[in-house]
Parts: sequence; structure tokens; C-alpha cells
Amino acid sequence: MAASPPPSPSQAPPYPPATKITDLDSDSIAHCVVNLTLHDVCNLAKTSTALKHLAYSDPVWHSLFKNRWNRELPDAAAVPAKELYISRHTDLHQFKFRDPFVRTVHFDGRASKPFNHLILHHNNVFFSQVRYFFWKCKIDFNVFV
Repeated sequence: MAASPPPSPSQAPPYPPATKITDLDSDSIAHCVVNLTLHDVCNLAKTSTALKHLAYSDPVWHSLFKNRWNRELPDAAAVPAKELYISRHTDLHQFKFRDPFVRTVHFDGRASKPFNHLILHHNNVFFSQVRYFFWKCKIDFNVFV
């Protein structure tokens, strides 16, 4: 028995048109993009103009900020979330940030010479410039929250 010839293009079964990612609504794509890493979001932004606008949207960068530093973005409606993320990232890598757990303590001119002794005890810090006389500084950790 002879094999039948392949069907001509006009006789080929009709296939549905291909679906592109940009055919999805922006909310569906944004929901997926929120779960990407920073590297993946940047690569997505390079693929097309439509995806670039989506990748640079505030919800995506809010999610990246929260995942990276385990905290919410500060309320600054005037500044886009992407700019805040990049600013914090740059500051941390250049050591320009101010650590919220570091406090400067001034002692009314007593620190004209360095302290000789420093004792840490629970939430207290004891400073001394002489051997038997100490100043006490209590640390309240509720201030840092």
C-alpha cells in the first residue's frame, strides 16, 4: 500500500493563533512579576516596551524592596518605589546609610579624653575615664522599633 502524500497547506488543520505574554492583562502579568528576582525583573524590562512599563511599576518594586530588606517602603508617594529601592541599594553599597541602631551619646564635655573602661550589662552601658567612677547610660530598645 502506498503512503498518502502529506496534506497541502490549504488542507492542514487550523491551529488557534499563538498567544503571547502581552496578550494577558497587565494585572495577571504583574501578579507573576512580583514573584521574580531583581535580575529577572531587569531582564523582563529589556524584552519589550510594554513589559518595561510593567517591570518598572510600583507594586513590583515594593515587593522587591520587601523581599530584599524585609520591611515595607517608607510612605513617600512623591518618589517612585524603584527610585527608593535603587537609592537604598546604592547607599548600602557605598556605606552612606545611617544605621538606626547606632546612637551617638554626648557627655557634657566629659569626653574630652577617651573613656578607659566600658562595661555592658543587659540594657546598661557604663563608661569611665577613671578607675572607680562610672557614668551609666540605659539603652531603651523600644526606641529602635
